[in-house]
Amino acid sequence: SYGRGLRGMVANTTVDSDEPLIIVPAARALEVTTSGPCPFPDVIDPRVWLNLPWWAQLSTLLLREAKLGKESELFTWVESLPKEFPEIPMNWTDSDLASLEYPPLQQRVEKQREEVRQAFTAASGGCSFEFSEDDFRWAVQAVRSRAFSGPYEGRGSEDRLTQLAFIAVLLAGSVATGFVTLESGLNGAFAAALAIPFTDFFVGQSAKLKRHVMCPVVDYLNHDSRAISEIAYEYFANSFAVRVRGGFRQGEQVCINYGEKRSNDALMQFYGFVERDNANDKYSLDLLQHLDEEAWRSGQSLQVELSRTGPDAEAMKVLLELLSPGEASNEDEALAWKAISLACEAELEWRSSGAAHELAASETGVSGLRARFAAEKEKVLLACRAHAEARLRPASA
Repeated sequence: SYGRGLRGMVANTTVDSDEPLIIVPAARALEVTTSGPCPFPDVIDPRVWLNLPWWAQLSTLLLREAKLGKESELFTWVESLPKEFPEIPMNWTDSDLASLEYPPLQQRVEKQREEVRQAFTAASGGCSFEFSEDDFRWAVQAVRSRAFSGPYEGRGSEDRLTQLAFIAVLLAGSVATGFVTLESGLNGAFAAALAIPFTDFFVGQSAKLKRHVMCPVVDYLNHDSRAISEIAYEYFANSFAVRVRGGFRQGEQVCINYGEKRSNDALMQFYGFVERDNANDKYSLDLLQHLDEEAWRSGQSLQVELSRTGPDAEAMKVLLELLSPGEASNEDEALAWKAISLACEAELEWRSSGAAHELAASETGVSGLRARFAAEKEKVLLACRAHAEARLRPASA
């Protein structure tokens, strides 16, 4: 990654592969679950809560902790969070966004701004504590740049202990009244206790419930798309643990993967950085704009995401059907790759010089970040064009 000025974590001893790097009790994390109940119904209207997207729910929890100040158990961590996020595009001017020369990200940022405005209106109207739109924007950016998601495995330890205590009381009462024998009661209690984790597991799997978490300390870890990492909820310990395959030597920076196959579009929009030579990077464009301008101007489109090796299988299938309805021949495939090559060339022609972007990439702040993003997008186009031309050679031989 382009890492100037980034904070992070370094291993002070050798860390073995898959050894827990960080363990944080769930009670020290901010957490929401799919369709889950409001954790503080006395300060947040439960009806409003259920209609908020997960990131807005977490944002209201973060704002609540911030408003509590030193009374919050998370005070030190909340104070350590950045006070502003100038590198995140949602805070940029329209001219800054336009200088990216990448309309897809501009459109996503505009959509994000509107979603945040709507969420603020709903959240502020449903909370008993006050916060401004700027406060809410700050919380949203802190959440989107630090939260992680995973399957919801079930209830917390307090709920499980309550259930076990109820089973124990029920057993004692049944045996004392002679309703069951001690042996039968123990067998029944054991089966009921065993059912608790199994029920949690199967409900979570079948309902595809998710938990979204913002966790102290974990948010200090930087991103590396090559890392094979896991942030998992430890069911019986009721905690979150970070593991990375491969381990680290003393003095090495400890990185995790923020998400499988995350492109620079997502890294820029939500985290405010660009990963150099990101193998998962994509370039979004409308092929019709370059292949059939008349159809494009009439409102038709063929949106595709190009990787360094071209579009995915589904996009290629749509392109082949557009060029030649029916079963595709080798000539049709050659024509499709030629279309992709031409589209890449057209995009490269209207963009600024890549050499200029590379030169500006050494700058700090937003200007350098914009240049690095533009340079990485050009790399994707160049690689995609080269791949398309290579696919054409056998067909033309």
